[in-house]
Amino acid sequence: MDTNDAHYALVRGNFKKAQSSLENILKSRGGVYIELAAIEGIARLQVALGQLDECERALDRIAGIRANRLQLAYTVRGAAAVRVKLLTRLGQCERAADLAGNELREFARVNDSGSSVALRTLRALALACSGNTAECAQDLFDAALLGGATSREHQADYNHTCGLILSKCGQTVFAD
Repeated sequence: MDTNDAHYALVRGNFKKAQSSLENILKSRGGVYIELAAIEGIARLQVALGQLDECERALDRIAGIRANRLQLAYTVRGAAAVRVKLLTRLGQCERAADLAGNELREFARVNDSGSSVALRTLRALALACSGNTAECAQDLFDAALLGGATSREHQADYNHTCGLILSKCGQTVFAD
């Protein structure tokens, strides 16, 4: 329950409460899934606050745990989206798009449409930043078909990303 409360605080923008809760969870040493959820929450918090180096360290911790035993855990899928977002913020858009594509292929067997929407939407942004508007449009379309534009969970992120893409691409999106 503590991880749910911490993630709720994060989503609501109560970053101090979220950070305090997540750090307390890590100190309590619960099971590996609780640890992963707390680290992933910290990574989300850090990317939101622009603490990109700290975010990368948190994601590296998850990658170490993932390599050992938990390739397809829900939190690992969430961390993959945070890593794509981090790479995009660092201006490594082609690398971000490649990572998102690789993760989508790896996670395909799980049939998690929510993770797929998040990764496709983030991949679309990375592709737009790289100038690849055709694949960007395809990923946005695929994410929409999976519920990105209509599900409450993803609607805001999907629409915000569409706006970011349009602001980066301008009218050139329609010229292709």
